Amino acid sequence: MSSCSIRAEGRRALALAAALLAVAGSAPAAAAARRAPVRTLCVDKVTVRDSPQGFAIGHLFRPQRLKLMTAHATHGYVLIRARGGLVGWIRKGALCPAAHAPR
Repeated sequence: MSSCSIRAEGRRALALAAALLAVAGSAPAAAAARRAPVRTLCVDKVTVRDSPQGFAIGHLFRPQRLKLMTAHATHGYVLIRARGGLVGWIRKGALCPAAHAPR
């Protein structure tokens, strides 16, 4: 077997391993997104930013249900995903308090 074919097989194996790791790594993130807590927007209008205190990338209006993508606020901002797919940071104070769990 020539050294060129051995190198080609090695590159293919490396590419396959990288693809498998990428798929395996995305599954937990997708599962976490499905389990993310849902909160309601309580202000009339909020600016969505690309990072905490970053550039404005959109606006959301009340009533809007949002998935929280972070457990804790960063500089007063939380990462959210809107129903339309927009992902960005909004002020934590723009969200309604979490609903209490039924007893």
